[in-house]
Amino acid sequence: LQGVFNTNYLAPIPPSTASIPDIKPTSTYIYASVNNHDWYGTLSTLKIQASSKLNITAGVDARYYTGIHYQTPTNLFGADYVQQPAAKDASLMPYIKNPNSYVKKVGDKINYYYQSKVTWAGIFTQAEYKSNKISAFITLTGNQTSYQNINYFGKKDVVISKKNIIYNALGFGDTLYTDGTSVGVKSNPYSSTSNPIIHNADGSISFQDNLTTQTVTIGPNYSTYNSTSAQARTNTSKVKFYQGYTIKGGFNYKLTDNHNVFINMGYMNLTPRYANVYDKSGVAVKGAGNQLIKSLEVGYGIKYPLFAANLNGYITDWANKPVDFSIPKTDPITGNTLYFNFPGIDAILKGVEVDASVNILPNLSIQTFAMLADWRYNSGGTAYTYADGGNLIDSTVFSAKNVHIGNAPQQQLGGSIRFEPFKGFYIKPQYIYFNKMYSQFDPSALKNDYALKKDFRNTESWKMPGYGTLNLFLGYTISTTRSTIGIIASMNNVLNTVYMTDATFASGTTPNNYNALNSLSYLGLGRVINVGVKVTF
Repeated sequence: LQGVFNTNYLAPIPPSTASIPDIKPTSTYIYASVNNHDWYGTLSTLKIQASSKLNITAGVDARYYTGIHYQTPTNLFGADYVQQPAAKDASLMPYIKNPNSYVKKVGDKINYYYQSKVTWAGIFTQAEYKSNKISAFITLTGNQTSYQNINYFGKKDVVISKKNIIYNALGFGDTLYTDGTSVGVKSNPYSSTSNPIIHNADGSISFQDNLTTQTVTIGPNYSTYNSTSAQARTNTSKVKFYQGYTIKGGFNYKLTDNHNVFINMGYMNLTPRYANVYDKSGVAVKGAGNQLIKSLEVGYGIKYPLFAANLNGYITDWANKPVDFSIPKTDPITGNTLYFNFPGIDAILKGVEVDASVNILPNLSIQTFAMLADWRYNSGGTAYTYADGGNLIDSTVFSAKNVHIGNAPQQQLGGSIRFEPFKGFYIKPQYIYFNKMYSQFDPSALKNDYALKKDFRNTESWKMPGYGTLNLFLGYTISTTRSTIGIIASMNNVLNTVYMTDATFASGTTPNNYNALNSLSYLGLGRVINVGVKVTF
């Protein structure tokens, strides 16, 4: 970092800008991702005691959410500004007659800057039955979700009337021409894509439309709008509506006072997440649909005064599962960062979980647990990338059948010992081992690459090394006639183990290079100590 600082601070001032202060740029800097959220909501619940064994609960749930999201430089290492590509922010004036760069200093917004608006309205009902031997429940829910994106870095809309809105139309210096029927946008004259206007003999004009890249002709009685016109507004998407529902049920049967078996089933039709409807550049993803989840879980339980255990197995068929990560790509025309959309990708998640506890002495107990899972994608399809305005700019056919889902440990083994040497004080060492972790990858790379003459379909990602951490928990409670004081302390990763929690691969990495040397790895936290005090009167 000192070398970066010296390079930035001692960099010579470009001769063409020697008279302008604060002109030392940098491409190496630290930035923060900022997310400011406001939530409002209401929950109304009605409970009915239908009989001594049957309870019914119903209600409504409504929420409104808005969030501001952006990135900002926090440390420039001795430089004066960051050179932000013009395409990232279509609304700002170019820096020094250069349409390809802007000045961004500490505290300015870079890369993306948008507001998300989400409304959610739902109804729910649940019936619970409980007797000496049997307990069961069924739950039904329904909801409607709406999403809207306000992109402060996007091109402005032009609102000619309530029924005539031209979305994502005007960048800095652009001009929109319309004769009431035909519409065209003339690019900023400083832009490399700007073409001259042709004035026709009948008074009409012709030019290359910036929205469609086709030549348009606008009639002689035309009107013009630019980004400072009263009709121009911040890039605001249409409101997108999605409906969803869930059906869940469960049944538990007591074989004896100490043994029970249970089964849970569910079908969930879930609305897509906001991030799967709009990407960070404000582009609406076409074909964003609901997730369809079918799940089944069966289990067995044992409970005695000195010993208790639970064993359960599950399988989940997850259709149209969102991809949590997608390597971005650059729009070859605008330079904006865009992301692949993966509609229709399916996954199968199955596993076994077990936990047990043994009370060896009144003040000494042992707890153990294990989770053995196998989570894989179960399909392929076509991935799409859409540019501003929703125009398709790229697609690729991929196949990820039987490929493990990345960045999730699919094996966990652990245990702890809780010892209370005297009343009010306990010490609890815990050890957890994580394994069967695969690095994150871009499913669109799993294709038949004709350029490289290699077939990467269904290629497994790099398996990350397993790791274990030792943790320590302490607690001491002091009780008086008027208050209770609880002191809690913890030390996570006592041995200061170095381990990777996540790994991924940079854009353009082909699956035959999925290995440790090419991975972008994220290390877990070292030793962390926490101490807390709780006083109750």
